[in-house]
This record gives sequence, C-alpha cells and structure tokens, in this order.
Amino acid sequence: MPGVRVLVAVVISFAVIAAAAPPGEASTLRPSSKVSTAGLGPVKIGMTVRRAQRAGQVDLVSQGPGLGDCRYVRPRNKRIRASFMVIKGRIARVDVARRGMETPSGFTVGTRARAVRAAFGDRLRVTRHEYDPDGAYLEFVPRDRAEAGRRVVFETDGSRVTYIRAGRLPEVRYVEGCA
Repeated sequence: MPGVRVLVAVVISFAVIAAAAPPGEASTLRPSSKVSTAGLGPVKIGMTVRRAQRAGQVDLVSQGPGLGDCRYVRPRNKRIRASFMVIKGRIARVDVARRGMETPSGFTVGTRARAVRAAFGDRLRVTRHEYDPDGAYLEFVPRDRAEAGRRVVFETDGSRVTYIRAGRLPEVRYVEGCA
C-alpha cells in the first residue's frame, strides 16, 4: 500500500519537525517572540547575522552607520519592535525601546518598575540611571551558571520601564549602544 507508506512518512516528518522546535517557541521571529537572556525568540545571542536571519526567517536590515566593529540591525518587519546590536558580525544584545515585545515574565516597556523589583527581588542588580536622576537600571542576574555572562536590563524612569536590553556582558550594560 504505497499510499499508506507516503502518509506515514509525512506524519513522521511533521513529528520530527515539531520535536526539533523548542516548546512554546515559534521558529519564526514574530511580534509575540519573547526577549530573554538567550536573545529574542529564535534569534539567539552569539549567532551571526546570516544565521539569525535563517533562524528567525526574517530579513535584518542595517539601522544606520556603525561604529568600528559595532552596528545595529533590525527586522524589516516593523511590527517586530526590536533591534540587535552586532559586534564583529555576531548578535551581542537585543534592544527594545517601544511597547510590544515582552519577556517570558510578561514585562514590557511601560511595566511598573515595582513589578519588576517584586518579581526578581535579590536577583536584581540595581544601579543609578546615567542620565535620569529618578531612574535606575534593574539588571536581572540569572542563577543558572550557563547564563552567567548574560543579563536582561530594565531601564526605568523611577516608576516605569522605559527600555529593555538583553544579551551578553559587557555589551548589555552599554548605555549608549555602539557610541
């Protein structure tokens, strides 16, 4: 029964594809992708730009001139409200400046700073904001040794999150991006 064998092969192929994708994570970069210490959805910190485009099934376009080995790219799809810092051709961090992208904990630009503080408590490294006397940087420090060199930084104006950066050290702490 050749028809049955073809059907079984198709079903097995779909099962293998479904098992290869991490649970809950789409293989396409979307506006609903989560920003975390690992990256943004399928686009991971450390990937080359070319690999990130393939992984996220997305076109990444340059976002102005770079500075030395540092530059920014963003998805051509403007509904994906994030950009990526690229150092020496590899994704170093994800930047989120507008509402829309959220963390796995549900935090986004506009979230109350006290909610971030309450959720993460002693896992936050808190430092004063470089330019806003009322603001602070709430830096999530993961406990997992595998993520020791990564962070999520919630920049606040003292009451709300105004910017989110996620990625590797030291780049995730750069206040002015590539400048």
